[in-house]
Amino acid sequence: MEAQSRPLRSRTVHARIAAAAMVVALSGGLAACGEPIALPDAATGTAAGRTPSAEERRAAQSLSIGNQQALAAATPYDRALLCSFALEALDGQLRERGLLNDAQRQAFAQMRAEFARQLRATAGERAEADVARDRQTVAEAHPEPGDQAQIAIGCLRRFQQETA
Repeated sequence: MEAQSRPLRSRTVHARIAAAAMVVALSGGLAACGEPIALPDAATGTAAGRTPSAEERRAAQSLSIGNQQALAAATPYDRALLCSFALEALDGQLRERGLLNDAQRQAFAQMRAEFARQLRATAGERAEADVARDRQTVAEAHPEPGDQAQIAIGCLRRFQQETA
């Protein structure tokens, strides 16, 4: 039994390391891909001591890198589907732009394999055609590259927390 758990533990450790490396790299690298961020000046910023409105909090949450809100209410299958899609989409975007080095490409491959494994494990009796149709629905619901990146980072962070 110990011999069998060692490869699984090793795979989990490597996946956690890959996830951590990707979160760090992506958190810094995404700023270079996006639009310039305009910061408010002191005259127009939030007054000291004022509590942000619910609308302001929702806006801030939606702009948060690695926002996990999209993952919170989902079933394990829905999360695996969403994470698999988002990580694949982000991997494609970064490869297309030539923004990944060999180690990052390998980390992406490891994490894509992990989320594909989770998807297979949670798909239950669903046929491949049903999973493909569900994946298309997810793609249509999240067409923006920025949203895909935020979801992917959220997935990686959640994976880190779950395997810590």
